[in-house]
Amino acid sequence: MSTVAEAAVLIRDALKVISTLRIYTDTAQPADPPAVIIGPPNLRWEAACSDPSHATFPLYLVLPWRDRVMEQMWDLVPEVAAAVEAVRGVVVTGANPGIYSSPSGELPSYTVTCQVALS
Repeated sequence: MSTVAEAAVLIRDALKVISTLRIYTDTAQPADPPAVIIGPPNLRWEAACSDPSHATFPLYLVLPWRDRVMEQMWDLVPEVAAAVEAVRGVVVTGANPGIYSSPSGELPSYTVTCQVALS
């Protein structure tokens, strides 16, 4: 991948294989769970490089509040990780539980973190 925008598109397209999830790329947009919201990445530069060399994207997996929501998250986190790791150069580095603050309200979530090498 050569740019942050290209990496975001490849991640978005990879997540589309999980037909039960809606995919959002705008954190200001209200999320209709179940969904993954692709957050803005942290960027890293290597010495003497004018463009970022790495991007770390937070992928917010959100579900509606209901019975067994955590068990459903535990089933979906590996699916999300496998989908994005199918993209060449993408590595999942972790998944942390939490609450996602959406414009439509707070939602139970896991933040799946993936790192992308840019060229």
